[in-house]
Amino acid sequence: MCTHLSCVNLTFSQTESRSPNKRRVANARRFFCLTWILVLSAAATLSVRAADGDLDPTFGTGGKVVTDFNNSVDILNDLVLQPDGKVIAVGSTRSGSSPHIALVRYNQNGTLDTSFGTGGKVITQISTSDVADAVAVQPDGKIVIGGSTNLPSSVDSSFALARYNPNGTLDATFGNGGVVLTNIGDNLDGITALAIRLDGKIVVAGFRAYFRPPGEERNSDIALARYNADGSLDLSFGINGVTISDFGPVPGYFADDATSLKLTADGRIIICGDSDGGGYYDFLVARYSADGWPDTTFGVNGSMKTDLGNGYQDGSSDAAIQPDGKIVSVGAALPNSFDLDFAMVRYLANGSLDPTFGNAGRVVFGLESLRDEEFTAVAIQPDGKIIALGDSNSSTNSGFLLFRFNGSGSLDTTFGNGGMVRTPFGSSVQSQALVLLPDARILAGGYSPIYQSSDFILARYLNTSKFDKPVISRR
Repeated sequence: MCTHLSCVNLTFSQTESRSPNKRRVANARRFFCLTWILVLSAAATLSVRAADGDLDPTFGTGGKVVTDFNNSVDILNDLVLQPDGKVIAVGSTRSGSSPHIALVRYNQNGTLDTSFGTGGKVITQISTSDVADAVAVQPDGKIVIGGSTNLPSSVDSSFALARYNPNGTLDATFGNGGVVLTNIGDNLDGITALAIRLDGKIVVAGFRAYFRPPGEERNSDIALARYNADGSLDLSFGINGVTISDFGPVPGYFADDATSLKLTADGRIIICGDSDGGGYYDFLVARYSADGWPDTTFGVNGSMKTDLGNGYQDGSSDAAIQPDGKIVSVGAALPNSFDLDFAMVRYLANGSLDPTFGNAGRVVFGLESLRDEEFTAVAIQPDGKIIALGDSNSSTNSGFLLFRFNGSGSLDTTFGNGGMVRTPFGSSVQSQALVLLPDARILAGGYSPIYQSSDFILARYLNTSKFDKPVISRR
């Protein structure tokens, strides 16, 4: 075997000779050495071959993208993939005392799409304070966002829907100049999740909050609404387009929250979130008919609560539906009185816990003691493996924490480091949403840092499974 340096030196010294035979020998040796170098290079390349969970070097800078709205507090809440591979991120931006709706569109390589809005960004002000929490894309390329706005007053906000043309301008054919406001109750209302049906109708989930006398305690019910394609309320849904659900033990007291909304193949609606039983929060999952009525064939009269540990602060941040109808719900649990841990629950299609998953349907674990850790988004691979995104308030584990689980609930040790990949962004991070792309890559989004002038952040990861269509998940 010859080394790179000796091969090159040998070749140069022998080719200086004028003898044809010696030149032929030298050329043969040069060919042998160059061939061996290529073999060694190929072996080295194979030894460092990209693995599932590695950052995608073709995206942004080393797999990461950071987007700033003029040194403001920018919070990314949701992601959606367009059919052309471009990605829309939505949330809010605040340069003064009040936030307003913020959208960004990225090209497939993570650069800003300058054909969208102004340099790839759109800011929409409806009132003194506006936030976008959810986004979806219609088949015609129009973009629908849902959130809340401080109208009619700062203590009486409304559901806010807005629809944008593909170039980022508001769609004047939707509602009032592209915006629809729905005041559900007398206090705080907001949309937290939405989905678009095949017939173009828009289904949203959120909250109707109110103050229990003497006014110092906030309570909330879950509110669903359905809109026609033009933004008008669909009066055939629920009661005049709206359904209110109170899952607490005493009507009018305690808090229920919906953090995710999914549509089943037959049009039924599944929401996940949490429910307060009097200071003790549980995971909540509920199913409704396509027209907004509780589906009494699911769980107990249409819903199911799950206590994890002592139940103080258990709650779901996101959910995904498997092809077999099972529901995977992720969030956090407080198994002791000190810190939150990662929590995941799987339900059968009828709402009961899946005994084949984790510990009687539950998976709860922590990376560090005395640190708050939670899952914020989840999606299911076509092979049944589960991708979950989370974060921690620990400096040791700061950043995006991306996990992959087997269908049984055990960590998939072929992914990252023992089933987990950590992606730091240099400071505290809040993860929010993820998308599984058609080519199997994984896109995660959130914002960093949490408490200062924050930015939208994205990271894209390599993956080997092939997907037929994107799988989108949000907090």
